[in-house]
Amino acid sequence: MLKKKKESDKDIKTISSNILNDTSSVINYNFNEIIDIPKKLEVIFDNQIGSNYYLFGVNKENSFFISLLYIISKEFKLKSKDKQLIFSKELIELLINELPSYFKNNKYSNYGFKMNSIIDNITNNNIDEGVLRYLYDYYNINIIVLDYNNEKYLMGSDYNNNFNEKNVIIIKNENIYLPLVNMFGSMPTKLLFKCILNKLK
Repeated sequence: MLKKKKESDKDIKTISSNILNDTSSVINYNFNEIIDIPKKLEVIFDNQIGSNYYLFGVNKENSFFISLLYIISKEFKLKSKDKQLIFSKELIELLINELPSYFKNNKYSNYGFKMNSIIDNITNNNIDEGVLRYLYDYYNINIIVLDYNNEKYLMGSDYNNNFNEKNVIIIKNENIYLPLVNMFGSMPTKLLFKCILNKLK
């Protein structure tokens, strides 16, 4: 079904995804299964993904933190789904307990972040710039969340070349977060990370 032609200057960013309104532009969530990279995502990544990357249907509960662990820990992938959920809850508790020292040492209030807000968002799997900044410092990683449906992205800090081999890309599809996973276990490349910045800035 063709999208109605209206407000030609509105939603410029989404034009490319609406040219073909077919299943190739949709991420079909399948729990505990590999999800093929849809065509729309290939376009955002300038067709640089190839066959080495896939999305994975993690547990909807704590989907962001499970996705994060899925990318940064090779051992995490091997855990049972129940243990993955338990591990993600333990991580959330650890992050909340350690936040006060990170908040003070990194002067998060200077960036307009509020500690209670970060705690609430971590607890509720509601990811914003404050949470991403904390994870950037906590794990020393470049981390970005690509909102697939709205073609926007969130980052907590500018790209750091010192973390060049430690890049995390998480795809938000509606209210579920999905990890972009390399089949050989390596983290996404700087090239893929920069594709998001260049395409959607």
